[in-house]
Amino acid sequence: MKRLILWKINPSWLAKDPEERVKAQKMMIAWSKAEVESGMLSDWGATISGMSGYAITEMSDEELYIALTKYQPVVDFKVTAVLGINEFESYFNKAVEQLSQ
Repeated sequence: MKRLILWKINPSWLAKDPEERVKAQKMMIAWSKAEVESGMLSDWGATISGMSGYAITEMSDEELYIALTKYQPVVDFKVTAVLGINEFESYFNKAVEQLSQ
């Protein structure tokens, strides 16, 4: 199942030292790029502030849990199952069919 991951950096966990913040951000960028390049994430993006963004994945629940834990507690996540247009249309048509019975 496809999932939308909304992420937001928790500012209370950011290092006070600018060099440490840069080091941590570079590490998280490298992790995210590796996940896109490996196919774990099909899309990834950040807001212009760089403090929040989104990703799309089709990982299993277990794979997703493991992948997200390395970013916590610095990054907070909200994960939502999403449907592609064909899945949505199929589910919609089944719901309409059941309502008309």
